[in-house]
Amino acid sequence: MGSLFTERAQPAGTFSHDDARIGYPGRTPDLYYGYAWDDSPNPYGAAGRVFGPGSIATHCSLSPFDLTSVLIISGPDIGTGVVSPAPSGVVDIAPTVAWMSGLTLKGMDGRVLSEAFSKGPDPEKIVVGRHRVVREAERISRYLQFAELETPESEVKRYLMEGGIQEA
Repeated sequence: MGSLFTERAQPAGTFSHDDARIGYPGRTPDLYYGYAWDDSPNPYGAAGRVFGPGSIATHCSLSPFDLTSVLIISGPDIGTGVVSPAPSGVVDIAPTVAWMSGLTLKGMDGRVLSEAFSKGPDPEKIVVGRHRVVREAERISRYLQFAELETPESEVKRYLMEGGIQEA
């Protein structure tokens, strides 16, 4: 088993739902968990072995191989051949499409992916802070749980980039 998430990070050593932005009142399970993983090849030869059913990428781990995806967008104001190293997620699609449509949506969790636009900031110059959060279980001191979070410089949004367990 890999990372564990509970509503309020109880018992000690777990992450809270808010750490991963998965807390939805009335719809969130008491416990989320992700499979353990490493960067060795899976049965298909691709990096990212998951210790779960089939040992392939399953979208059930906090492996960067499972969490990384590609978004391809097109439009009159979209930059050509833009590849952005800035973190993003599914929550950013609606605010970006709304902005392209001339709408401003309030209360959205995501951000406008402005670096994708021809008049947007240079994606290579977006400063991203990355920090590691570690949780240690009170009675199981042999293992630590970790999460890597990234935040673009001018944003309050944070993105879960990786998580798992490690020996203490």
